[in-house]
Amino acid sequence: MSNMRGLQVLCLLVGIQMVALAPPMFQCKYDQRPRVCPGNAELNMDTEKIEETDAGSYLYTLEAWDADNDTVTFEILPYFTDDLPEFQANGIHYLQVNETSGVVTSKAVIDYEEVQLLRFGWNLTDSSGEWFVQDGITVTVKNLNDNDPVFTSKRYQVDPITENSLKPNEGIATVIANDTDSEEGILYGIVQAYSDWPCNGDIFKIDPTTGVISLNENESLDFEKVSLYTICVNATDSGKPTGSGPANFGYAEVILAILDAQDTAPVFKSSNYDREISEDKPVGSVIATIAATDGDRGVLVANKISYSLVGGDGKFGMNNNSGKISILEGLDRETKDSYTVTVTAQELNENDTNEAFPSSATVNITFQVGDADDENATFTNHSREVTLFENSLQGTFVEIVGLTAEDKDLSPNNVFYFGLGGRDSDAFDIRSRKITGEGGVDLRVWNNTDKLDYEKYKFLQFEIYAQDKSGYIVYDTVYVNITLLDQNDETPTFSQDAYVFSIPENSKDEFVNITKATDKDSDEFNQITYELLGQGSDPQFVINKTTGEIYSKVHATLDYEIQKVYFLTCVASDSQRRGTATVQIELMDENDNPPEFNPTEYTVNVEENQIPEEFLVQVTARDIDDAIENKEIFFSLLNTSLSEKFRIDKMTATTARISLDEILDFEEDGPLFNLTVIAANGGKVSQMTTANIDINIQDKNDHSPVFVKDVFVGKILEDAKRGDFVLQVKAEDMDRVGSANARIDYFFRETDVSVSAFRIEISTGNITVNDQLDRDLESSYELEVEALDRGDPYQPPGNCSVIITILDVNNKKPTFSEETPVKEINEGVVNGTLITMVTATDSDEAAELVYSFDTISGFNKDDKIERNFSGWFSINQTGGVFTAIELDREDVTRFVIPVVVKDVNATEEQMAIATLSLTILDVNDNAPAFSDVDYEFDVTENDIEGTIISAIISATDKDEGSNGEIIFDLVDDKNLMKIDPETGILQVKGTFNREEMATYHALIVATDKGDPVQNTTTNITISIIDVNEFPPKFKLSNYSVALFENFTTGVEILRVSAVDQDAGDVFGHVTYGIASGNADDIFTINETTGAIMIKEGAKLDRETEEEHVLTINAIDGGGRSENEAVEIIVLDVNDNAPVFNKFEPRSIQETVPEGDIVFTVTATDADQPGTPSSQLEYSIEGGSDKAEELFNITTSDNTGNIMVKSSLANRVGIYFLFVVARDAGSPSNNANATVQITVTDVNDDPPEITFPTDLSTIYVEENSTGFVLNLTALDSDVGINGEIYFRFVQSPDGQEFFKLDSKSNDDGVCMVSFKDGHVTDRETKAEYELTIEAYNKGDGSNKFSTRVTFIIKVNDTDDNEPIFWEDESDQSIEFSVFENNATAVIGLVSEATDADEPSNQLIFYFIVNGNTGDCFTLNKESRQLSLKKSLDREKNDTYENIVIKVTSDFDYDDSIIVPYDPTDNTLLQVTVKVLDVNDNGPIFTSKSYTGGAEYNTGFDSEVIVVKAIDADFGSNAIVNYFKTSEKKTDPDGTDYPEIIPTFKVDNLTGSIRTLRNFESRDTGYFTLEIVAYDSLNSQYRDTATVSIYLFNEDQQVIFTFALSTDDVRKIEEDFKATLVEVIEKYGDFGSSAKRAAKTVEPVIVVDDLQVFTVDNQPVPGRSVMKLHGVNKEDNTIIDPVIIVNSIDVAYDYVDEFYEKYKVFEVLGPDSVPPEPSDWVQWLLVGILSFFVVLAIGLVVTNCIVTSSYKRKLRAATAGLYETKSKAKGAYSLPNTNKYAEAGSNPVYTRTINEGYEVDYAVAPLSNQDAPEYEVVSDQENKKQPIGNGYSRQRVASDPLNEEQEVTMEMYDDSADHEHVEDDELGDHLLLEVLKDYDQRKTTGSNNLMGYANFPVTEI
Repeated sequence: MSNMRGLQVLCLLVGIQMVALAPPMFQCKYDQRPRVCPGNAELNMDTEKIEETDAGSYLYTLEAWDADNDTVTFEILPYFTDDLPEFQANGIHYLQVNETSGVVTSKAVIDYEEVQLLRFGWNLTDSSGEWFVQDGITVTVKNLNDNDPVFTSKRYQVDPITENSLKPNEGIATVIANDTDSEEGILYGIVQAYSDWPCNGDIFKIDPTTGVISLNENESLDFEKVSLYTICVNATDSGKPTGSGPANFGYAEVILAILDAQDTAPVFKSSNYDREISEDKPVGSVIATIAATDGDRGVLVANKISYSLVGGDGKFGMNNNSGKISILEGLDRETKDSYTVTVTAQELNENDTNEAFPSSATVNITFQVGDADDENATFTNHSREVTLFENSLQGTFVEIVGLTAEDKDLSPNNVFYFGLGGRDSDAFDIRSRKITGEGGVDLRVWNNTDKLDYEKYKFLQFEIYAQDKSGYIVYDTVYVNITLLDQNDETPTFSQDAYVFSIPENSKDEFVNITKATDKDSDEFNQITYELLGQGSDPQFVINKTTGEIYSKVHATLDYEIQKVYFLTCVASDSQRRGTATVQIELMDENDNPPEFNPTEYTVNVEENQIPEEFLVQVTARDIDDAIENKEIFFSLLNTSLSEKFRIDKMTATTARISLDEILDFEEDGPLFNLTVIAANGGKVSQMTTANIDINIQDKNDHSPVFVKDVFVGKILEDAKRGDFVLQVKAEDMDRVGSANARIDYFFRETDVSVSAFRIEISTGNITVNDQLDRDLESSYELEVEALDRGDPYQPPGNCSVIITILDVNNKKPTFSEETPVKEINEGVVNGTLITMVTATDSDEAAELVYSFDTISGFNKDDKIERNFSGWFSINQTGGVFTAIELDREDVTRFVIPVVVKDVNATEEQMAIATLSLTILDVNDNAPAFSDVDYEFDVTENDIEGTIISAIISATDKDEGSNGEIIFDLVDDKNLMKIDPETGILQVKGTFNREEMATYHALIVATDKGDPVQNTTTNITISIIDVNEFPPKFKLSNYSVALFENFTTGVEILRVSAVDQDAGDVFGHVTYGIASGNADDIFTINETTGAIMIKEGAKLDRETEEEHVLTINAIDGGGRSENEAVEIIVLDVNDNAPVFNKFEPRSIQETVPEGDIVFTVTATDADQPGTPSSQLEYSIEGGSDKAEELFNITTSDNTGNIMVKSSLANRVGIYFLFVVARDAGSPSNNANATVQITVTDVNDDPPEITFPTDLSTIYVEENSTGFVLNLTALDSDVGINGEIYFRFVQSPDGQEFFKLDSKSNDDGVCMVSFKDGHVTDRETKAEYELTIEAYNKGDGSNKFSTRVTFIIKVNDTDDNEPIFWEDESDQSIEFSVFENNATAVIGLVSEATDADEPSNQLIFYFIVNGNTGDCFTLNKESRQLSLKKSLDREKNDTYENIVIKVTSDFDYDDSIIVPYDPTDNTLLQVTVKVLDVNDNGPIFTSKSYTGGAEYNTGFDSEVIVVKAIDADFGSNAIVNYFKTSEKKTDPDGTDYPEIIPTFKVDNLTGSIRTLRNFESRDTGYFTLEIVAYDSLNSQYRDTATVSIYLFNEDQQVIFTFALSTDDVRKIEEDFKATLVEVIEKYGDFGSSAKRAAKTVEPVIVVDDLQVFTVDNQPVPGRSVMKLHGVNKEDNTIIDPVIIVNSIDVAYDYVDEFYEKYKVFEVLGPDSVPPEPSDWVQWLLVGILSFFVVLAIGLVVTNCIVTSSYKRKLRAATAGLYETKSKAKGAYSLPNTNKYAEAGSNPVYTRTINEGYEVDYAVAPLSNQDAPEYEVVSDQENKKQPIGNGYSRQRVASDPLNEEQEVTMEMYDDSADHEHVEDDELGDHLLLEVLKDYDQRKTTGSNNLMGYANFPVTEI
């Protein structure tokens, strides 16, 4: 029985062991057992979809099953790599699983836009340690709608659109938004408000799907309404992907600027132009200037304004351009006293035509006429002719018949005076000059010795004036002419004694020059004829008898080389008297001879490849012309292909040498060529000639042999016989054919080891077999052959290679390259998959190998499977092993495949065997998938290689590892494109040509790196964007046409045509234009057809231009162009009338005989010379009275000669002949000319000023300079008698400001100009009065003159900018305004002034600086300054730097910041002070105050002052304080509300004071609530809590500062904060019996601050502060020992206390100094001092005996605590005074002591009783008192790196303070000091009394 039980136990154990071996499995979704669970049905999360989520979110619950019912633990396994395709990730980074519950949560944020597929695995482990791993888990991330659509731009800037040009529904812009969640379902809309954007796009709409923005129906763009639109658009994703979240929105701005168009009428700058005009306002005066501007202010170029005026009875006129209204007719108030006119301002477009409606505006103006004294005295006649004998006696009455003067005004305005003026007025006088009302003129002879002489004057001329008494104002004038008589007595005189003229040689019928003679006699005796003498028998020149003009004869033979100068005599005769002058005519040389070579032919021999040292040849040429420029010769070579190798150098004026610069080559350049030399002279029109040089090139052996091929290839069987031909090599030599230089011999190179098998024939290059060949030993031969040049000099041989292949015989066994190949293949590959190449080779070329299998073995886990595998694989005849069925790795994992190869061509069996070991791997069963089905891209043709076509091609592969790595490739033609195999970036490789192919299709394959590879293809379509490759080409190379000059406009002349090889309507479309040659704008071309026509309104004119060469430009749509010339020849028609040459009036004497030529007229006809159209005939066809009776005309050589027809005696006067020149063309044209012939007499006429008239007014513009007017005068005399001179007389203005310029004295024109540098300024001088006299000098003593007085008035222009001030005291202005008023009017800024007249006073005001926050606005016309927004005085109470600019520019750009310049009076500085409004309440400086009251505090003592600050000003800032509650808290925490008040608060100051006395029995603290009210508005308030603690003086700490009380108050809060930090950091509260709280919250309360005193005397710069500490955590007073100890150990705060805050003493309750008045203590001190002095004496004696010593201590130094009194001059220092607390740290760092040395040793106290310190240099080596001893000044070179070390200088107390030297005493002292420090820390006592004489004096 027991054995049976043991067996059962054993079975149970075995069973348990067997069951425990079952691993856990995932539970099935369908309640099936895991081992029969169908695929993808396990609860393992595989293929699940999860939503985007944050970290820590629940995702899934895994469920597992264990057959043993063991506990299953879940673990996530990482994917084997992190190198995954885009949007795939290792799940280990994103997921985590609870190991017991299987709950899967997110480990990190899962965002679809970053990751879309997670790969990982699971590990299930049961409690028995069995595990199950499941790899390949994939989880898909669902896309949520968690991203807003994002526009491609937050701000779209649309091209500006002209107003009214956009039609409804016409698109203006397209906005595009992208959504990373989904690109589907994005809808667009327009919103009217978003954020702070200025949205105003309500008149637009947007297509919700395309994003196209357009104008709404019935809407239009109007610049005047809105000039800038901000269209706010949004894009919503509509919640796509559907169901993935609410809709999201994105926003963008579309900015559209509206351009102004001409659609608004002009605007007048003023609304009222009415004014009053004085009736005496001169005609022409500008009385008003109307100004209007284009109503469309936004246009880039404003329309010009044209002005017009109607009404006013014709009295007024208006300048259309300037808008100036002037007086056209004189005004007379008595006739009409007012006029109303209407002015229209019309806008003109760029063609100066009226702009389309509305474009005009009108304004009505009323002119009131003012009265004036406007009636003047007038004569009954204004010119009188009087006869007077010359030499009449003085006083002779000169009768002027019918001359009286009258002034129609009443007295006293009708009084006037007679006056004389003018050229000859000095010869006469008037008696009875004063006239009242009406009177006649009593004229008498006054001076008869000068003017009354006929020989000097023919006429006398003067004026009689009716004028005022001063003579400056002339009312009316009479011109009086008096006639005198003459006699003849003068000889003709030439203008010069000798004339020198020049004329070019070869001149024929050319004008040389003119000789001029004059005769001073009257016309009866001064008719002159000319004659030319001294020409010999062959005269070359002719003179015009009447004019004195000299010409070369028509058949003249003037040759400079024969005769250079002609000397002649010219005679002038008046029929009685003769005058002569010499004439020298010099010929000017012309370039009429070319240079000549001598000889003209040359021959030269030149060796090739050699440059001769000397020149080749010298050529000679000469020119017989004389002028240097004509005979200077320039040599050159005719430009040919070889001439550049030569150089020609000019050696002398006639010779040049030709040299060779570059070598010649016989083979390329020779053997013979011709060189042409050019000799040209330097005349204006250069003449040239040539000479020929024959160049013979001599050959040299300068070429090496060159093989025709670098490599020669041949074949031959290996059993070939000796002598069999193999191949021939061939070389060529470029030297002269047939010469020794071209001979070639062939040789094998001797270094070639293979030559023994072959031989070569020397002369032919034939290669033959020389030995037995064996392919098995040598399958091919490579030979080197040389071709030797046999010429002289030696040239290197040529080389070539020869490759000879030996043909095979089959006699070798095949062999495998690898006999035991090992391969792997994935399972599941398709039938026929190549596994590997098991390749055998056979060295025989004729071998044919056949492959087969032997018996194939299969294995599973190294176990052989007994099965026939013969049908599972196949092999082809190249050794390729293929699968024949689909392999299954689970079935068979490894194959052993014997491969047999046989050579079937062998005569005997030849075979070999290789054993292939094949392992089956897992499969790659997913092909890559492209991101898009088909791709479409654009490419610009001719894009360079490397241009990226697309970077968006991508594909994904669901496989893992290398199976998922994708390589991209192009399947099709790879010449045009290439693709990056890794990134898929598609780039240009070749050149796309749109003309060949507009669209290109290709196939891209994405292949993974699996084995076998998987791939996917997709189509791409490339649209080729045309590039403008070709320019247009004209069909003809030139165009030419001839047409008559009257060719009709608008009719086609000819048509040009060009074609463009580019395709399309842009680059292939050609338009035409005229590029040049059309300067006169005669021609036009149809830009489409190329038809050339004459432009409308233009015409051809052969006489202007006989030939037009137009450059026609053909341009395509891409801007490429081509030019072609079009020649248009213009043929003549008779379209030109003759034109008379300019001629002057002639004067002749009345004695000229009949038949003499007195005048010659010539006319020219621009029509073609030599045709009837240019042949002229002259006739007289009318004239002045009896002129035709006196003169006639004849025609000779196109010249009209006017001759005397009948006697001129007694016919003095001016005669006009109407001469007609008529051409012989058909129809005939003619021209008229008036010839003036004056029959002269003697000089007797004065000048006459024709302009300006006397007392007239001339107007000039302001800012004028230079020219004012031309004063014109006439004098009927001729010659010197008719020459008029001008000058100022009695004219201060004229002499100061003006100058006179008369270019000649006989034209009667005098230019009146302002002097250089003078500029008119109406504001300085408004008018000028000028008196100018015109006078002649006459031919004798008589001199005639005429005067004119006139006024020049300056018209005002807007040339002055308005200004604010002239006195610098007016540079600024100040305003005030209350805060919080956004629309307040501040006031008017200072008014500016403008020096111009009111009509030109344009004054506008702008803010140009200081408008902080854009708070202010200024009306630019009314100058009213106002607020745009409310001001806050508490932020800014004064705006000081506002700058106002005044300008005349209405459109001044005030966005430009202008800094204030005190010298610029167009700027005004404005200050605006902000007045306070009670808008702020009081705010306490702290919400919680802490104060203290000492137990002995009495009644009405101040405890603390609370402070509330009201930001307002003045009375608005007054604060009232009230106490609202009070309670007392006992130390145990019990609160007692206020019953009897203990404290009160001062309502005005905030001072909290006691209401009772405090005693020591009072405990605890008080809490008060204080309210601060605004005194004017109780609604404004603030509350603070005040805690008041009771303390006694033992709880205080006393600080002494080296600062004044004022300075301490400045640092008080900072000091308190630092002290709190020290207490919190170093305060030891562990020993405090009162500490009840676990934490500490220290608060420092300052109880008192006073001036530090010594002997009851205040020490300036020193203060004492008493304070105590409170722990707010338990509301207790902090033990002052804790505060002092905290400071003592706070070494890191030492710098702050002693350097920053200047604390030099801290006293706690145990360190209170003795009162100086305690005499007992002082007695003890004195006794102690005696013993100290005695001890010092003993020490000093010892020191003298042992020698003085010096010791420097470099260690921590302890303080000395002395009981003796301070030495004179000693002062308390930290750790060196007797009040230092026992146990204090004696070590002070270097920094502290340096600070104290500065404070105490260098900076003495200012109080007279304070010790005086002495500062000396180190060099003096003196000791200086400090503390209670003496020290040397610090040595600056102490090393800084010896931290925690102090240098201690020790001195004794002897009279000379000897230095203590280094010896045992010093060492002993140091040891004792350190020992004492340790002792005091433990026992509280010291043992340094024996060393009291050695105090520490420097630290």
